Amino acid sequence: NANNLKELIQTCPRITHLNICSNSQLNYNAWQLLQKIGDLRWLDVSHSHWMTNEDFKIILKASRYVKHLSLEHCDKISEEAFFEIGRSLFKLESLNVARTNISDSSLIQIAVGCKELTSLNISGCRNLSRKGIEETL
Repeated sequence: NANNLKELIQTCPRITHLNICSNSQLNYNAWQLLQKIGDLRWLDVSHSHWMTNEDFKIILKASRYVKHLSLEHCDKISEEAFFEIGRSLFKLESLNVARTNISDSSLIQIAVGCKELTSLNISGCRNLSRKGIEETL
């Protein structure tokens, strides 16, 4: 929960890798705590089915220097939020958006904004077309 995450961050302030996937105990208050991890480079919030666009905006704000991000099966994140990845995470090298609602236009925006992207998982993304994937590549 948010209290445990706060204690973890206070105890280990130099965390670089954080896997908090499938954790239904985390909410708006917990996402704000990520801002206190200045060295965070790898973040996995996969299977966070309850995560909204507002939650995700807080995560993005706290994760400006993240190089590896996994959002697999975060199905409440909308097109608007995916566009923010391309506008915010310029150092991103690896992105997992498998089984999300990402579409061609936001995937292209991510490719344009994230120049260092070398790894991309888009498996099971039903809103992507062959043309959009080819344009992204």
